[in-house]
Amino acid sequence: MLKQLEMELKMKQLRIQNNEQMRVEMVKVKDEIVRRLHKMRHDKNIIVEGTNSNTSSMVGQYQFMQGSASTSTGCSATSATKSLWSS
Repeated sequence: MLKQLEMELKMKQLRIQNNEQMRVEMVKVKDEIVRRLHKMRHDKNIIVEGTNSNTSSMVGQYQFMQGSASTSTGCSATSATKSLWSS
């Protein structure tokens, strides 16, 4: 019985250790993604939604749902879609 409990304890400790390692790796990946997005923004002078704050991303999503999101050419998504369907 004691051996079984020791084995369960070791397994749980390993699981906790693996979860911690996974969390550290995920943070590294997230940091790398953010770093690359900022580099893209700097290199190409493009807008990357949501890298400054969650608010800008939410606002961008809301504007898109409302049909007022503009592309880099200044043409709104709604008018572009309407012109495609009307032609």
